[in-house]
Amino acid sequence: MATDAVASTMGSVHDDAGGVPPPETDETQTFIIPEMTSALNTINDFFNSQVLPRSRAIETEVANLTYEANAVSNAAEAERANLEKELARLSNLVQSFQSRISQYLHFGAFGGHQG
Repeated sequence: MATDAVASTMGSVHDDAGGVPPPETDETQTFIIPEMTSALNTINDFFNSQVLPRSRAIETEVANLTYEANAVSNAAEAERANLEKELARLSNLVQSFQSRISQYLHFGAFGGHQG
């Protein structure tokens, strides 16, 4: 008998597809009460008037700073390449000078072998 009571209760709760029907609503109830709608409108107005313009300004500033950082980075990279070329040139000059000094010390001032 208890099983029949449970079965009859379940039959009234579930629809034919096995789902639970939505609860019945009273026509005097609203999904969002007017105070909540007003608060949401105030929040929406605040975001539109204060947050969005500032976020767009920040986005523009970040884009400009990124552009400038890339330009500085490119200039620094070009300067680095020039410095590496100059360093290689000076290194070759020093090696050439060392080689000539070594030959000079080895052969003497007039090309004669000392040693």
